[in-house]
Amino acid sequence: MPPPPRRRPPPKKPPAPEPTTTEPSMPALQPDATDEAPAHVPPADSTDELPAPKALATRRGGRPPVRAGRLPGSRAAPPKKRSVLVPVLLLVVLAVGGAVAWKKFLAPQPVVTGPVKNTNLEEAKLAFQEGKNLVRKGQWKLAAEQFDRAAELAPELEGLKLYLDAKAVEVQNQEHLDAAEAALGKSQVGAAAKELAAVPETTQQLSRRTELQKRLNVVVDQRIKDGRALLGERGKARELKALAEDVLAARPNDRDALNFLETANRALGWKAPVDKPPDPGDPAAEVISLWTGGDGTAAFAKADACAGASARCAKLKEQITRATELSKKLESLEEAELLEAVRLDKSIGGGTQSPGGKQAGVRLAAVLTPKASSAAARKQWGPAMAIARKILEGAPNDVTAKNIVSDGKNAAEELYRRCYVSRQSTPEDAIPLCKEVVEMLPEGDALREKAERLIAGNRTE
Repeated sequence: MPPPPRRRPPPKKPPAPEPTTTEPSMPALQPDATDEAPAHVPPADSTDELPAPKALATRRGGRPPVRAGRLPGSRAAPPKKRSVLVPVLLLVVLAVGGAVAWKKFLAPQPVVTGPVKNTNLEEAKLAFQEGKNLVRKGQWKLAAEQFDRAAELAPELEGLKLYLDAKAVEVQNQEHLDAAEAALGKSQVGAAAKELAAVPETTQQLSRRTELQKRLNVVVDQRIKDGRALLGERGKARELKALAEDVLAARPNDRDALNFLETANRALGWKAPVDKPPDPGDPAAEVISLWTGGDGTAAFAKADACAGASARCAKLKEQITRATELSKKLESLEEAELLEAVRLDKSIGGGTQSPGGKQAGVRLAAVLTPKASSAAARKQWGPAMAIARKILEGAPNDVTAKNIVSDGKNAAEELYRRCYVSRQSTPEDAIPLCKEVVEMLPEGDALREKAERLIAGNRTE
């Protein structure tokens, strides 16, 4: 038989753990405690509940459980009394909160104004932006409407005040620019220049003003070309005169325009207009007397006093104002302004020169005499005689001007005789001579009328 299996010796038990101490609130383990009985038994009057015996058993070789409880011999703590004040306070808080909530529920809902204000602000911003867009297009009139609308909705909108302040000036500037553009469309350069002059360089519409100024120069140049074409056409003196005056309104010292005007005036026999004497009892008569006597200050005061009762006084007041402005800068005036001063003086005085008018005439003669003499020396009798007649307007006794006019008439007679002699044999040579006579003499002159009949084919003297 095989030997029985060898049994292993039972495992040795681990040594019992040494007693340890626990937290102050925990009892210490008793060394004589066993797995079958607890370390100590609490007194019978203790209120602490103890776990069942089975729950106290530990595994073999394990550590006994630590139980919380009273120390031996300690007295049980008395039970705590609950306060009645806390529930009462909770009830009071709940009651007050409910009352407040109920009051808010019953109160009328307030009118919400916030969204309305925001809506107005958004609309104001849109109107403001639209106005600025129109400004960039030069449409200040339409932009002003948008700015006003924005101001009604949100007066304190940032940046709006600057545009509100500028619109009063810029709307007027736009009106002047629109009028200038319309005048240029009709080739009325004088009116266009006047409108552009009313727009300052500080305007916010400077680019449009500059563009229109360039366009004005182009139209003026074209008008001068048209005037040169009219010079050689018969019966166009009045049209040429109107053209010259229009161009001079835009360019006061343009030489071509001045020449056109003189040619037209010579052809029309133009003389400076002189108003008829005032009616008896008209206070304007005293104004004229004071002016021709050399007392311009008293003449203006009298004209100002009677301007409301007499139309002639009102006109004299305007004329005296302009004549006084010219007389203050007499030494620096150019030909056109000197001639204006001479003619204005005669118009105020009813054809009689005042001391101030005579001074203007002397100044005009000093400026024009070299030009007249130069033209006469080159046998350009038409321009020479025209300039001499201007001198005689301001200085009727100027000897040089009189001699030039006399020499010019003699030259015109010689040209007419040559035209008349060659009218049958060489009419192609005769006609230009007669045309030159027409250009030299004013309208209404007898010799000029004869030359015009020969040009027209009428051989009757």
